[in-house]
Amino acid sequence: MMNAAEQPEQMRVDKPQVPATLSADSLLTSEFDYIAQSAFQANEDRARVSTYYVVTFGTLVGAFFSLQVENAVLDNLHRALIIVFLTLTLFGISTLLQLVRLRQAWTESVRALNQIKAYYIDQFEATNLNNAFRWQIQTIPKMYKPWSMAFLLALQVALLGGVSLGAAVYFIGLLAGKTMW
Repeated sequence: MMNAAEQPEQMRVDKPQVPATLSADSLLTSEFDYIAQSAFQANEDRARVSTYYVVTFGTLVGAFFSLQVENAVLDNLHRALIIVFLTLTLFGISTLLQLVRLRQAWTESVRALNQIKAYYIDQFEATNLNNAFRWQIQTIPKMYKPWSMAFLLALQVALLGGVSLGAAVYFIGLLAGKTMW
């Protein structure tokens, strides 16, 4: 078996030279910027998703109150309302799952940002960089943080989903002829 020095020139595979324009610092800076943008986007998406659900909920409830029921057959009306409120309930569950996933994405982005910060803190130990950062890997906010904005958005969606499920159950009871409703 030949060592690398004995191999013919055409068989030798050398590592390519790193261009002088590339630096670890610029790579880490670009990665940090990308991750920061990802974290920002996850927050924006949480607000957008919950707003979409609230607007959809409000629109369908508004449609409910504007129904012309004088000539409607009540059983058909109840069936339609059951479908509307069950659909809203499913939208609520879907929205909650999206909010959870977006919170997970934000947390993952923050962990990645803090990993880069930890690298720089280790590299520049003499500069005492660790005092410059409030959040570090061990101090980032928990994924579940009661009364945070993410929690309140999820609570809002859960409450509206519960109301819509309750309304669906109410109309199922009316359709079944239950007078105690």
